[in-house]
Amino acid sequence: MQNKFEFKDGGICAAKGFKANGTYCGIKKPANDDPSIKHKNDICLYTSDVVCNAAAVYTQNKVKGAPIIVTKANLEKSGNKAIAVIANSKNANTCNADGVEKANRMCELVANELNIPQDALSFSVYDIEQEEYLFYEGDSQLPTVASLAKLFAIDYALGKVDLEDIVEVNQEVLELVPAGSSLANLYAGEYTVKQIMEAMLVPSGNDAAYALAYHIAKNELGEGYTATEYIDYFMTELSEYLIEAGYSKTNLYNDPSGASMQADSHLDDINRVALKLLNYDFVKECIGKSEFSIQTPQGEFTWKNTNEFLDENSPYYNANVKGMKTGTMASSYNIVVLYEKDGKAYLITCLAAHSNEGRYKAVQSAINTIIE
Repeated sequence: MQNKFEFKDGGICAAKGFKANGTYCGIKKPANDDPSIKHKNDICLYTSDVVCNAAAVYTQNKVKGAPIIVTKANLEKSGNKAIAVIANSKNANTCNADGVEKANRMCELVANELNIPQDALSFSVYDIEQEEYLFYEGDSQLPTVASLAKLFAIDYALGKVDLEDIVEVNQEVLELVPAGSSLANLYAGEYTVKQIMEAMLVPSGNDAAYALAYHIAKNELGEGYTATEYIDYFMTELSEYLIEAGYSKTNLYNDPSGASMQADSHLDDINRVALKLLNYDFVKECIGKSEFSIQTPQGEFTWKNTNEFLDENSPYYNANVKGMKTGTMASSYNIVVLYEKDGKAYLITCLAAHSNEGRYKAVQSAINTIIE
């Protein structure tokens, strides 16, 4: 049988798209540490131009070095994807109390140097046209969903009401909104469903989310219930819808706005609902503007978008970001971004970053490293 393989020079860099280098940095100094003597390299870095599939074979020893533990955890977290490998010789930090900490620190330093997103529990870059992930990390995570819960509430509501239906917002439902919430600052009065949804998407108004939930529940139950009972009914129906629609890893509990520390979701569910909503023209129009205004019988409302990528005065401004949605709860910072360039569109999702700055820097790093 003829051999179909052809051997190429170039070592691990023979394959297109890979780079590697190594050096001696004194990780474990030899007994004769004469600077005039050329030592063997003791650290190497291997990188890919794009995120690629990764596999590993591990020792079967019961005692494992810190690099084995960290490598295994990172591959499980990323769904067996990688873009870089850092490796050293002569010191595995086996049985050291801080071995895992040091191995994680090495990964962190490499990620920072190569602009690899790593300040989040879950992160993905999705090519909308090709319908494929360019980067995906965090399959086992269920981060706090925060205001991204509004995407699921809107998706459910679009199957229940028409955009031009009139929503009667009353003081009773406005008083249910959790204290300290992000608000659209709605007054009691009449709005269209479309305006209420815009108020949920642009300033991330929790008052708007409660108003929409109240409206749909009252339409189905009729008169005679309290605002709390209407909201509870809406959340019960929404929870059933999430299961039926395949958002099986999303739990919003008792709050239509996402203002619950218990509410969590999965990267797949959030990406799917975001892509679904992007098919609506009114959604794409309102999420893509730094400021957005509506006219109502109560007067004009002008809201500032919570997405700082859209703000020309923000250090994070990026003209190719066409909007989407943020979500913040305690120290968990989420953002879903629609990024368009050269006729191509990408959905970038960062969940549970540790800071507001962290989520924007992680997305920008992904743009620089993975897309451009």
